Amino acid sequence: MTLSAAAFSASVASSPSSTPEQRIEAMQQLLYLNTNKLESLAIVTRQGFILAATSNAITDVRASEAFEITRANLSPTNSDIILPASGARAYVEFTAPLRDETGAVWAILYGRAYPEQLWSQTLRASVDGSRTIIVNNEGRFA
Repeated sequence: MTLSAAAFSASVASSPSSTPEQRIEAMQQLLYLNTNKLESLAIVTRQGFILAATSNAITDVRASEAFEITRANLSPTNSDIILPASGARAYVEFTAPLRDETGAVWAILYGRAYPEQLWSQTLRASVDGSRTIIVNNEGRFA
Protein backbone atom coordinates (compact mmCIF):
# COMPACT_ATOMS: atom_id res chain seq x y z
CA MET A 1 0.00 0.00 0.00
CA THR A 2 1.40 3.41 -0.94
CA LEU A 3 0.87 6.60 1.01
CA SER A 4 -0.39 9.74 -0.66
CA ALA A 5 2.10 12.61 -0.91
CA ALA A 6 0.28 14.44 1.89
CA ALA A 7 0.20 11.39 4.18
CA PHE A 8 3.87 10.63 3.53
CA SER A 9 4.89 14.25 4.20
CA ALA A 10 2.78 14.32 7.35
CA SER A 11 4.40 11.11 8.60
CA VAL A 12 7.92 12.46 7.97
CA ALA A 13 7.11 15.83 9.57
CA SER A 14 5.59 14.23 12.66
CA SER A 15 8.25 11.57 13.22
CA PRO A 16 10.66 12.24 16.09
CA SER A 17 13.35 10.34 14.16
CA SER A 18 13.29 12.70 11.14
CA THR A 19 16.12 15.20 10.75
CA PRO A 20 15.35 18.94 10.77
CA GLU A 21 16.06 19.05 7.03
CA GLN A 22 13.62 16.19 6.38
CA ARG A 23 10.96 17.91 8.50
CA ILE A 24 11.35 21.22 6.67
CA GLU A 25 11.16 19.50 3.28
CA ALA A 26 8.07 17.54 4.37
CA MET A 27 6.38 20.67 5.74
CA GLN A 28 7.19 22.56 2.52
CA GLN A 29 5.49 19.72 0.63
CA LEU A 30 2.41 20.00 2.87
CA LEU A 31 2.27 23.73 2.18
CA TYR A 32 2.70 23.06 -1.53
CA LEU A 33 -0.22 20.65 -1.41
CA ASN A 34 -2.17 23.54 0.19
CA THR A 35 -2.98 21.65 3.38
CA ASN A 36 -5.49 23.84 5.24
CA LYS A 37 -4.28 26.91 3.28
CA LEU A 38 -1.55 27.50 5.85
CA GLU A 39 1.19 29.99 5.07
CA SER A 40 3.89 28.39 7.22
CA LEU A 41 4.50 25.48 9.57
CA ALA A 42 6.90 24.75 12.41
CA ILE A 43 7.64 21.84 14.70
CA VAL A 44 8.25 23.04 18.23
CA THR A 45 9.31 21.25 21.40
CA ARG A 46 6.87 21.30 24.30
CA GLN A 47 9.13 23.91 25.90
CA GLY A 48 8.74 26.20 22.87
CA PHE A 49 12.04 25.68 21.05
CA ILE A 50 11.73 25.53 17.26
CA LEU A 51 13.03 22.29 15.75
CA ALA A 52 12.14 23.12 12.14
CA ALA A 53 10.22 25.90 10.41
CA THR A 54 9.23 26.71 6.85
CA SER A 55 9.40 30.46 7.45
CA ASN A 56 11.90 32.82 9.05
CA ALA A 57 8.91 34.78 10.38
CA ILE A 58 8.35 32.08 13.01
CA THR A 59 11.02 32.88 15.57
CA ASP A 60 9.39 32.33 18.97
CA VAL A 61 6.06 30.67 19.73
CA ARG A 62 6.30 30.74 23.53
CA ALA A 63 4.02 33.79 23.72
CA SER A 64 1.43 32.14 21.47
CA GLU A 65 -1.90 31.54 23.19
CA ALA A 66 -2.68 28.64 20.83
CA PHE A 67 0.69 27.04 21.66
CA GLU A 68 0.07 27.42 25.40
CA ILE A 69 -3.41 25.90 25.15
CA THR A 70 -2.15 22.89 23.19
CA ARG A 71 0.76 22.51 25.57
CA ALA A 72 -1.60 22.53 28.55
CA ASN A 73 -4.35 20.22 27.32
CA LEU A 74 -2.52 18.29 24.54
CA SER A 75 -5.24 18.85 21.97
CA PRO A 76 -5.42 20.88 18.74
CA THR A 77 -6.48 24.51 18.93
CA ASN A 78 -6.43 27.75 16.99
CA SER A 79 -6.22 31.41 17.88
CA ASP A 80 -8.45 34.32 17.08
CA ILE A 81 -7.08 36.77 14.53
CA ILE A 82 -3.82 38.16 15.89
CA LEU A 83 -3.11 41.79 15.09
CA PRO A 84 0.62 42.34 15.59
CA ALA A 85 2.02 45.71 16.58
CA SER A 86 3.63 48.02 14.04
CA GLY A 87 1.14 47.33 11.26
CA ALA A 88 2.42 43.84 10.44
CA ARG A 89 0.03 41.49 8.69
CA ALA A 90 -2.68 39.85 10.85
CA TYR A 91 -2.65 36.07 11.13
CA VAL A 92 -4.30 33.06 12.76
CA GLU A 93 -2.34 30.34 14.58
CA PHE A 94 -3.08 26.62 14.61
CA THR A 95 -1.40 24.09 16.90
CA ALA A 96 -1.64 20.34 17.38
CA PRO A 97 0.34 17.81 19.44
CA LEU A 98 2.65 15.39 17.61
CA ARG A 99 2.74 11.90 19.11
CA ASP A 100 5.38 9.21 18.75
CA GLU A 101 4.71 5.49 18.29
CA THR A 102 3.93 5.10 22.01
CA GLY A 103 1.36 7.90 21.97
CA ALA A 104 3.54 10.29 23.96
CA VAL A 105 3.57 13.92 22.80
CA TRP A 106 7.11 14.74 21.71
CA ALA A 107 6.47 18.08 19.95
CA ILE A 108 3.80 20.51 18.79
CA LEU A 109 2.96 21.38 15.20
CA TYR A 110 2.48 25.12 14.80
CA GLY A 111 0.83 26.61 11.73
CA ARG A 112 0.19 30.18 10.66
CA ALA A 113 -2.34 31.39 8.10
CA TYR A 114 -3.54 34.76 6.89
CA PRO A 115 -7.26 35.47 7.35
CA GLU A 116 -7.74 36.76 3.82
CA GLN A 117 -6.38 33.47 2.45
CA LEU A 118 -8.42 31.29 4.80
CA TRP A 119 -11.68 33.12 4.42
CA SER A 120 -11.47 34.70 0.96
CA GLN A 121 -14.70 33.02 -0.17
CA THR A 122 -16.50 34.12 2.99
CA LEU A 123 -15.26 37.68 2.71
CA ARG A 124 -16.33 37.87 -0.95
CA ALA A 125 -19.82 36.80 0.08
CA SER A 126 -20.16 39.41 2.83
CA VAL A 127 -23.60 40.66 3.75
CA ASP A 128 -23.28 44.07 2.10
CA GLY A 129 -21.57 42.69 -1.01
CA SER A 130 -18.42 44.75 -0.47
CA ARG A 131 -14.86 43.67 0.21
CA THR A 132 -14.73 45.73 3.40
CA ILE A 133 -14.76 44.02 6.76
CA ILE A 134 -14.71 45.40 10.27
CA VAL A 135 -12.47 43.85 12.92
CA ASN A 136 -13.01 44.90 16.52
CA ASN A 137 -10.28 45.70 19.04
CA GLU A 138 -10.14 42.02 20.06
CA GLY A 139 -9.35 40.95 16.49
CA ARG A 140 -12.81 39.49 15.85
CA PHE A 141 -15.11 40.21 12.92
CA ALA A 142 -17.57 42.89 14.01
